[in-house]
Amino acid sequence: MGWYSSTISRGVGTAAGLSTALLLGATGVSAAPLGQQTTPSGAAFTSSCAGITGGGGFGYSMGDAINGGASNASLNCQATTSAVGGSASSGATASGTTVLGPNSYGYTDSASGLAAPGIIKLQGSNSSYNVQFSGGQANGGWNDQYTLTAPGQSGQAAWVVPIHVSGQISAANNGASGLFQIAAFLNHNALTPYSTALNSATFTAFNNMNTTHNGTVYSSWDFQMSAWGATNWGPSDPASLPLLNVDSTVNFVVPFTWGSAFELGIYGLVSAGERAIGGTPTLNQADLDFAHTILWSGPGYVLNFDGTTLDTTHITGFGITSGSGTDYSQAFQDVTATPEPASLALLGIGLAGIGFLRRRRAV
Repeated sequence: MGWYSSTISRGVGTAAGLSTALLLGATGVSAAPLGQQTTPSGAAFTSSCAGITGGGGFGYSMGDAINGGASNASLNCQATTSAVGGSASSGATASGTTVLGPNSYGYTDSASGLAAPGIIKLQGSNSSYNVQFSGGQANGGWNDQYTLTAPGQSGQAAWVVPIHVSGQISAANNGASGLFQIAAFLNHNALTPYSTALNSATFTAFNNMNTTHNGTVYSSWDFQMSAWGATNWGPSDPASLPLLNVDSTVNFVVPFTWGSAFELGIYGLVSAGERAIGGTPTLNQADLDFAHTILWSGPGYVLNFDGTTLDTTHITGFGITSGSGTDYSQAFQDVTATPEPASLALLGIGLAGIGFLRRRRAV
């Protein structure tokens, strides 16, 4: 089952050799301290990396700049953070050959990302032989400051935030693997069930609301995160999933206090690569296209908290004030066709003027 069979079931699928550092919590040595921890309120962040990773993966944590772990001259890694209310884009490509014995084997990798308040677009691809780990990986999202108000409401509550996810994971050959994940961060910290009764209640609600997506296994570990994967184990293995279309809404459940400002970050990643190396050299091809996109899907609703449990009454009609001035009172639409990686920077310029600086208003 490759590098981390003890971590993820075969039913989920993995991008072995690409996400090992993520799952084990490794951070690597970053060329720049970019990522969700340092993305200002109202700004966006993306990071893209392509090339040979070796056996250690890309070396990053979710929402952080991808840096290739230990330095590798074959890797091309880029990361950017936007201005408040603006968009960030990044792209990386890499190609070359790996020599094994008397033979040479080619690889071609690419990754790209674009993010702005309320929208994320990610793509990654890998075409290589199973003689050395290589891949394409993109990571990005936005962070904003929110204040929720409603007449007569006070105290602690939980905001159910819907994020629509649409994309495709292809693992066309035996050995190919792709992974997509999305997570939320409150005040730059993962949404875990620890420390308070409200944290525990929101984590339980998150798991109850997001049990399965498109019939695939849902994964959260110990923080609010959803994952989809496609891994090709060969035509004779019933666990093979060479193609997965994703069209789902993830409902994050965010603890907050009425009338008090807090920062919420939404970050996704795509990882295309190989599940294992060794054996007879064969061509592996993996592609992830989540440029259709990952979108804010409306204001959601609020559940009040009585100190022990969340109320079942859905509170709507509340006001949302954002630090960036973005209007989160309605669902966002994908206003462009799927961009080619080279077009993402131009698309980012357009997005900033299409509506991401809409003035704040109540729901």
